[in-house]
Amino acid sequence: MLILDNSVLVGYSKPTDAHHAQAVSIIAAHLGSLVIHSLTLAEYMVHPVRLGTVDEHWAWLTGSLDDDNLQIRVVDAPGERWPIHLARVRTMTSLKMPDAVVLATALALGGHVASFDEGLRTAARRHGALLH
Repeated sequence: MLILDNSVLVGYSKPTDAHHAQAVSIIAAHLGSLVIHSLTLAEYMVHPVRLGTVDEHWAWLTGSLDDDNLQIRVVDAPGERWPIHLARVRTMTSLKMPDAVVLATALALGGHVASFDEGLRTAARRHGALLH
């Protein structure tokens, strides 16, 4: 199971992004096991909302378009004590809340983090939850 950070979705969806090729490779290798927390998805959707393309992006991300069919599973609070788990991860790592959400989701679900953010990558590596 691969927990996506906003940076991977941005890289995947923007051919001009410096991480585009790497994001495409990561996502292609993990089709069927892609997961994103709803707060991370909301972070990604800010730009499409501003552009007025939110419906197209939503369809693309949820797998209802035929061209990419990413089928990313959206999760909310993975576990009954999610707020406590998230607070502990944020306290242990000093990550900003959006990054703490990604790492806490990976730890709660037994998945790995995909991110281009170095701070998040470092924290995920320390917790054995970094992809590569």
